[in-house]
Amino acid sequence: MVENAHNLKRFDRRIWTVAVSQLFNATGFSICFPFLSLYLYQERSVPMSLVGIMFLISGCISGMVQLFSGALTDRLGRRPVILSGLGIRTILNLIMAFLISQNAPVYFIALTYIGGQTADSIVRPASAALVLDIAPKGETSEAYGILRVGQNAGWAAGPAIGGYLATSFSYGQTFLLAPITNLIALALLWSVKETHHGDGKHTGPKVMFAAAKNRKFLVFVIIAMVLSIVMGQLGSTLSVFTVDRLGFSEANYGLLLTTNGLVVIMLQYLIAHFTSKLPRANALTIGSLCYALGYLSFSWINSLGLAIPAIVLVTLGEVIIAPTTLATVGDFTDKNNRGRYMGLYGVAEMLGFSLGPVVGGMLLDNFASPLPIWGTIGLIAFLAALGFQWWRGLKNG
Repeated sequence: MVENAHNLKRFDRRIWTVAVSQLFNATGFSICFPFLSLYLYQERSVPMSLVGIMFLISGCISGMVQLFSGALTDRLGRRPVILSGLGIRTILNLIMAFLISQNAPVYFIALTYIGGQTADSIVRPASAALVLDIAPKGETSEAYGILRVGQNAGWAAGPAIGGYLATSFSYGQTFLLAPITNLIALALLWSVKETHHGDGKHTGPKVMFAAAKNRKFLVFVIIAMVLSIVMGQLGSTLSVFTVDRLGFSEANYGLLLTTNGLVVIMLQYLIAHFTSKLPRANALTIGSLCYALGYLSFSWINSLGLAIPAIVLVTLGEVIIAPTTLATVGDFTDKNNRGRYMGLYGVAEMLGFSLGPVVGGMLLDNFASPLPIWGTIGLIAFLAALGFQWWRGLKNG
């Protein structure tokens, strides 16, 4: 079993190419955008609740676009959707760097951020479907685990670089690195051959919402959306809480994100291999409980030394949840409808991630004590854990 777990050569070369492209995309994103909340809150005096609303609007639009792009992926194939989405995102990230360097009106920055996230959402269902097309049967969790390692290698490097740059350079100069890394990722993905040339079907509402007719899948998606509210705290609520409330430096917060990335790099594949042997609902429940305990512990944290173990526990939840949810989506699909299922799941995930900063921002704006803030976040994760166990009975019934 150990030998099989480490026999990574059995995975298609295209999976590795996608993983490396995600490394560059994640590096650029994590250098800049975790600090966007800080920039708007500290430099531009935007209330955190309004920052959260920006994220919510972005998530709503991006979610609906994922629904359309998922159907488009099944119609046109994976490759054209991936390349067009990433190209648009590169251009908008370049515009974002310019706007921030010029202290442009906040609404221009918000609109550009929303546009960039929307472009990213075009790519997601197609990338997930592409990997599912070529992953060995029964090993989808491990395949998505490889992608997560690439992505989080970027998350490990990016915040450390970004935390340093934020103290030495302007935000505008720092944000300029995002489009550069996007271009590298685009060059890598250009070499990836198509895995599904499309069925040519019309991408109307009936096609886009076809996956919602599967009741078992729809219940799973709703519970996953609830958990995504908790998963959305890392890059928004936690940044303001640690820097503004606990007095951490931006570099200290960057170190927490780097710790998150390093844990994923070291453990993601092995944990994905282990959890792939468990019933999906059990793995999802364990991951949800890790999130609940990890974020709840921030109620009593007052130093970087205590924050790092808490982030490790949160990250254990992440490395369990992220590949397992995508593999669960794959369990419901075939090659002709993967884009649509990934698109509907993407809607729910994006809405949850976007509600996360809204919920966190409201908690930060209304409570001075950390316990109501992180107690609420932990409770949401615990409710998701109960939901997955209920879904297990529904799925098997």
